[in-house]
Amino acid sequence: MYYQTILKMAKLKTNNKSKFYLFNKKEVKLNSSQKLFLGSTLVIFSFVLFLSFTSYFFTGFSDQSTLAQFTEGDIVAENWMSKIGAFIADLFLHKGFGVSSYIVCFLTFLSALFVLFGSNKKKLTRHWFWGLLIMVWGSILFGLIDLNSGKFSGIIGFEVNIFLKSYVGNIGTSFLLFLSAIFYLTFRLNIGIDSIKRWFSFKKKNKNVEDGLLTNLDEAHNEEIIDLNEAEINSRDSDLEIELDKDENLNVEEAIKNEEIIASELKIEIEEVKEEKSESDNLAEKIVKDFGLFDPKLELGNYKFPNLDILKKYDSEGITINKEELEENKTKIVNTLRNY
Repeated sequence: MYYQTILKMAKLKTNNKSKFYLFNKKEVKLNSSQKLFLGSTLVIFSFVLFLSFTSYFFTGFSDQSTLAQFTEGDIVAENWMSKIGAFIADLFLHKGFGVSSYIVCFLTFLSALFVLFGSNKKKLTRHWFWGLLIMVWGSILFGLIDLNSGKFSGIIGFEVNIFLKSYVGNIGTSFLLFLSAIFYLTFRLNIGIDSIKRWFSFKKKNKNVEDGLLTNLDEAHNEEIIDLNEAEINSRDSDLEIELDKDENLNVEEAIKNEEIIASELKIEIEEVKEEKSESDNLAEKIVKDFGLFDPKLELGNYKFPNLDILKKYDSEGITINKEELEENKTKIVNTLRNY
């Protein structure tokens, strides 16, 4: 009983803790109208930052005097976003992280998209974390490249480079930047040795494919040239054959003309050949002369036609049909057709 009461008390404590934790970690959900308002606000703010930062490189030197007189309404700034744009650009680009501050514009616009489409917030915080690290890394890199002026690194990048130069020097600073870049590639982009090997193997495959394509193109080009040469040779041969045919036709026509001229000049006389008659033919002619032609009707003068009594007489009865015989023939035909 004692142990059971202890277990019940522990369960009640855990339930109370979970309820309190859930109450504290309760997420605030935005409705569609709130998402539209907040998302559009962030989009506009990202464009304001972008225009202010871009205008700073053209009007930042002349707007330095207006920042000291920010509250006076008579003074007008040359920045595209007026005094507020000049102030924001000076805060991020001059006093902040320099050119790397453009990452804030991108992150603000990305946040607007996440709010409008209701995406996962953990991904957004991850993007902000790595984006701010890249901004700091870029500021230090630009400060190392242009250490004297600090125009593109901002004051933070300039001061960090001076601090690192006093301890590790420029070479040590470059090694630290290189190490931080490897840190980003390995932990953010998950790039390792295997991915590098795959990349090199992919490049080799692409080179092999490109070489194969080039060789195939060269072969196809050579085949096209060979085909063109063969076509030219065939066309030349056909032209020669046509010319030869024309010459032969001309020669034939000339020969025919010459033969016609020769034939017209020569006159050929054809004599009729008289056939000699045989003895029987001569005898028949003598008989015809003596007795005249034979008349076959002379012998039929005394012919008499036969009487009709000779013909056979038939009864005038109709044709009789035997139905039994017809039925037998029908059954025979049906049976023979069924056997096929």
